[in-house]
Amino acid sequence: SASASSSRKAHVRRPPNCFIVYRMAMREKVLKEIGSQCNNTEVSKVVARWWKNEPEDVREQYREKAKQLSEEHKRRYPDYKYQPRKR
Repeated sequence: SASASSSRKAHVRRPPNCFIVYRMAMREKVLKEIGSQCNNTEVSKVVARWWKNEPEDVREQYREKAKQLSEEHKRRYPDYKYQPRKR
């Protein structure tokens, strides 16, 4: 319905954490390695293994990027408050 789609547009998403930033960066690489037909669950499993094996300095780069994105999110949406929805 029209009201449902307009309320969805107003929804502000949470800023991504360091793993999500890493996953976004690695998504294309995963799809090339294991095939473009795989689903998001498979992509996440592969990326999770890679994340666990990354050296601390690489992980720290993604933590810093996530922190920057979080700060930018706070500037853009100063009144944002995370409110998880019940399923």
